Amino acid sequence: MAFESYPLNNWPRLSRENLVFTSVICVYIFLSPLYLIPSGYPQIADIFLVIGMAPALILAFLKLKGGIRPVYLIGCIFVALTFVINSVNFLFFGDIKLALSSLYYLYNFLVFIFVSLMISNGGYKAEKLIYMAIALTILVQIPLCHILPNINYREIGTFNNPNQLAYWSLLMAVSIVFLKRDKKFNAYDYAFLLGLVYLELLALSKAGLITFSIFLFMVFLMPKIQAEVRIFVLFICTMIVTFGVFQFKAMQGLFFSLEEIGNAINRVASIGQEADDNLEARGYYRIINYPEYLIFGAGEGAFDRFQEAKTRELHSGLATILFSYGIFGLITFLTFVYATLRRLKWYYMILFIPVLMFGISSQTIRFTHFWFLLGLVYGGICLRDRTKSNDSEKTNHKHKYAINSSPA
Repeated sequence: MAFESYPLNNWPRLSRENLVFTSVICVYIFLSPLYLIPSGYPQIADIFLVIGMAPALILAFLKLKGGIRPVYLIGCIFVALTFVINSVNFLFFGDIKLALSSLYYLYNFLVFIFVSLMISNGGYKAEKLIYMAIALTILVQIPLCHILPNINYREIGTFNNPNQLAYWSLLMAVSIVFLKRDKKFNAYDYAFLLGLVYLELLALSKAGLITFSIFLFMVFLMPKIQAEVRIFVLFICTMIVTFGVFQFKAMQGLFFSLEEIGNAINRVASIGQEADDNLEARGYYRIINYPEYLIFGAGEGAFDRFQEAKTRELHSGLATILFSYGIFGLITFLTFVYATLRRLKWYYMILFIPVLMFGISSQTIRFTHFWFLLGLVYGGICLRDRTKSNDSEKTNHKHKYAINSSPA
């Protein structure tokens, strides 16, 4: 079944139970950018979410009827695989990181289940609350980026580094698109997306600037964009290109007079010029120099085994999965992602291209908001299934009533 829209009056109602647990998600969204301790450790938002979602998952397990959805089974297999591979490597190398790394995936997978269940059970009202939480967080982050200290003119907001701010902005933008379903964008949607564009410009992440640009191009192709907006954007782009061809220096001066845009242009232009802008610095050579780990995996930890890399951790999302958990781990993870997204329309599915592309230069798979986004999408698909089933039952009931009440 395609990812479709259904009448809102047929969607499940938000019960008190769902309201409480959906509120937990909303508070987590608001608190999640707040990093009070170094990255890699549980933040205040993570502790709050664990306490809040534990009873929800227990209740869901107790109410479980029938089989477990295949997506959840595949996710369980992937998490179990990380525990097995990390445990085996821990026995040989004794690094505590190997024993703890799998907890990232266990926690994030539980977040995926929790969010998908709340969306599926809570319907439109749950999605509306989550949308409002994202919007409020954007409104708070923008002024904080100007108030709080930055790192070499790159803003970090309440995060620990600018790349986190950039990746969070991309994930929130994709989340807004999914929360809108097939409904047309309104002024608020455009405003919040522009706010996230501004945060990307402040973060000055090369990966963020490139992937967010790709995301905006993909969104422009979606049917939810009004025709007049397309015409306006095309007109502006045409004017910029035309003016730039005949008045290049004037256009260049205009762009660089806008500090954020000028900084972004300089940042993208510097790709390949910094010490960490290469495969060796990101740890990719580790895959070539230690191919024996590509079958069963090296686990995540004991990085002193790999002396050739400038960084201790491999700075890539999918490459980390491949090297740490082998080809079987990568296939299992990609199968999980595909099973989550496979019933989306093509223009929704391609939005995950920039999301995964960001991970070429950063370790993004452990970022909890990535799993939150997957849960948001899968919960919406399950919601459509329930709605379609309810519609069919109502239709059959009316048909049966009509037959029984017809004159003999």
